[in-house]
Amino acid sequence: MGFLLPRSLIARLLTLFALALALTVGAGLVVSYQLQFLRQVEDAQQSGQIVAEASARFVAEAMSGDGEGLRQALSKAVSGTSFRSAELRTISGIHLVHHGTEPLRRAAPDWLVRTVAARLPMVEVPVTSGARTLGVLRLHPAAERFAALYWDSLRLMLVFGALCLSLTLAAVGYLLSRWIGGLERLGRVESRIRAGVLDAAAEVDRDAPLEIRRAAEMLNNTTASLRAQFAHAQSAARETIAQLSSFDSLTGLPNRASFFEAVEARIARAGHDPRPFAVVHFDLFDFKDVNDACGHAAGDRALAEVGRALRQALAAEHAVARVGGDEFAVLVDGFADAAAIETMVADVCAAVEGVALPDAAGVALSASLGVACFPRDGADGTTLLKHAEIALHRAKAGGRRASVYFSAELERAHRERTELERELRLALERGQLHLEYQPKYHLGFGQVVGAEALLRWSHPVLGNVSPARFIPVAEATGLIVPIGRWIIEEVCRQIHRWEDQGMPSIQVALNLSALQLREPRLFEDIEAILATAEVLPGQIELEITESLLMADPESAVALLRRLRDAGFSIAIDDFGTGYSSLAYLKKFPVGVLKIDRSFVKDISVDMDDRAIAAAIVSLAGSLLLDVVAEGVETIEQVDVLRELGCDYLQGYYISRPLRGDAFATFVRRSREHGVEVARLPLATEAPAGAPAPGQPLTA
Repeated sequence: MGFLLPRSLIARLLTLFALALALTVGAGLVVSYQLQFLRQVEDAQQSGQIVAEASARFVAEAMSGDGEGLRQALSKAVSGTSFRSAELRTISGIHLVHHGTEPLRRAAPDWLVRTVAARLPMVEVPVTSGARTLGVLRLHPAAERFAALYWDSLRLMLVFGALCLSLTLAAVGYLLSRWIGGLERLGRVESRIRAGVLDAAAEVDRDAPLEIRRAAEMLNNTTASLRAQFAHAQSAARETIAQLSSFDSLTGLPNRASFFEAVEARIARAGHDPRPFAVVHFDLFDFKDVNDACGHAAGDRALAEVGRALRQALAAEHAVARVGGDEFAVLVDGFADAAAIETMVADVCAAVEGVALPDAAGVALSASLGVACFPRDGADGTTLLKHAEIALHRAKAGGRRASVYFSAELERAHRERTELERELRLALERGQLHLEYQPKYHLGFGQVVGAEALLRWSHPVLGNVSPARFIPVAEATGLIVPIGRWIIEEVCRQIHRWEDQGMPSIQVALNLSALQLREPRLFEDIEAILATAEVLPGQIELEITESLLMADPESAVALLRRLRDAGFSIAIDDFGTGYSSLAYLKKFPVGVLKIDRSFVKDISVDMDDRAIAAAIVSLAGSLLLDVVAEGVETIEQVDVLRELGCDYLQGYYISRPLRGDAFATFVRRSREHGVEVARLPLATEAPAGAPAPGQPLTA
């Protein structure tokens, strides 16, 4: 019976038309029969009035006889009429009822009986003799018989109507399957074409309507056209993919894979073309500043201009490619000596620096370059590119226009750094990192009032790795962020341990790195750690180097204000080495300046260092800031710093950095006996220039 729910619009319209036609015919038959039946009921009602009047006369005549005659008269009143019973009431008190004996047909529904009874009310006529009224004759209509007759006829019509409807639907279904079924086949073919099956063909019956056969022909022609277009598009796509797989879409230069193939091809020709060649790998120095200042769209345009400038500056035999985000490579072929490579390097630098940026950017392009030569630095393309990249990493540390040639020593250093990075990634989870605390001594109070947390790494094979060695690796790889979070958590745990040991509350300083300052949720993370550890912000001092603050002073001011308002103490570390602006120093919400150890080292003998330290102390006093001198190692340095008015001292003269428990012992003994006595048992030998046991710090 699928034709009952056709999918085609035309088929649905035809089906609805057939249904409407069949229902209209059926409804017309029912209505017409009902009207005819109602007319029959009305006729019966009118004829019943006439019958009732005649029966009344007959009953009046019979009343003069006996009772049996009267009953016969009542029987005659209902026999052969549309009444089911007759009821006689006389004025003399006679009450007779006679029911008809005609059997009823099958009962009709009550609602139909009530409908017919409403149209056939009881007929009541007086029984008279001359002018005298003898009684009342009531004739009750036979509504059940009329309703049963109508109900049988109605069911017969419904059966006839259902038969007509079935025949109509069957005829429509046959027409749809015969004439319009072809459209469904065309629809299935179209669906296959949409799914990508372009070899699908539309086939229809020979006796299908002309419109369907034409539609099938048009569909087949369209399919053939699509097959041809698809074949052409596939060919064009293969060409585009080949282009994209070999060339950079932004600059139009060959990409890394294509450049590698060019190097391999040049190595393959080395047997019959012995001229030397080199791979120069370079990137744009601090290109991030260009994106930050000009936007990424301008940065992309700058990269495209660099590619154009390189093509113009370099000879055709030198293959140039873009091998990364802001990284490029040049195959320098057939150079005579090292001077020729230097000339090529200079040409590359000039081409890069010649690319103009918007005046408002405030930055300029420059390059750092790494060079690897064949066959000295590698006999295959993979090795050459790897060694050129190693040389580039060293050149980037040298700044703008720096160029570095690969060497075995460079590879050894790179391998060590890579191994150090791998071990550092495992150090935190293996528990190899720990903190030591360098005491901070208050000259005025003569007591240790704080500490600076210093990160240390004890490796089972490498031993105690210097922070100067592993901190730059942590910064470069981003490991400093999880390590910095661990430092904050460990400082909070140590503060609780000291409190449990009964040590007076002190303030612990810890350093924030450049990557930590760039973290958007730095403030929230620090607050969450302290809240979990139940440590007050005032117990933590955050140290930030002067150079980091000046890298983005506006953002630094906003962040430092949030930290200060939350209760943290802020210190500028290594003050005097970062060329800070005094205008910004006034804006920075800091409370402490730390004089760099380079100015403290010769402060007792070098008047310039003494003048710089004096200026810092004076500046801090004017701004109501505290001053901490780092790297204090001799009593002479202590005397000069005391004379200048410095507030705090840090350095080996006070104490070497100590583990948590040793630091607590040092603080307790220093407050009981003085710093000199407290530190001596904790070191095998006193620092150079340290006073003898019992000698006061002020001596």
